[in-house]
Amino acid sequence: MAGVEIRLEGEATALAALSQAHDTLEYPLGMYEAIGASMVESTKQRFDRGESPEGNPWPVSLRAQFEGGKTLIDKGALKQSITHIADQNGVEIGTNMHYAATHQFGATISASGADALRFSIPGIGFITKKSVTIPARPFIGLSGEDEAEIEAIAFDFIAEAFGGAGDAG
Repeated sequence: MAGVEIRLEGEATALAALSQAHDTLEYPLGMYEAIGASMVESTKQRFDRGESPEGNPWPVSLRAQFEGGKTLIDKGALKQSITHIADQNGVEIGTNMHYAATHQFGATISASGADALRFSIPGIGFITKKSVTIPARPFIGLSGEDEAEIEAIAFDFIAEAFGGAGDAG
């Protein structure tokens, strides 16, 4: 009777490599940390360019118009507050600044407990208004370049788990 015989040489080495790959892939914290660090840096670069993740320029703020400087960067607190938290299940990018959502999504601020808002604009003086609309200036999100970077990080992580250097390109 004819048959096929399969003989595996180096079985112990192959099983050890698969076991190591399994352990690495089961605990992907390193990959999520790398993705988080990359996305924090990318987000901070958007502040320098004054643009959304899609590459659209932010509306220039009144402060930047009258005092100079860049929109959303006065003292730099919002930009410097961008951080990430990674665990075995994923990564979150964000900030703990209470006013971040106003800038990310835009908002209308109305007077409450008074007839109007009163504030000073450098070069103009005091202004009184019933409400003020802050335009959205999105800074958190994924650009096409961010998506490609995440893919490359994941590819390299998986390739490294199997003992080789990755080549996502």
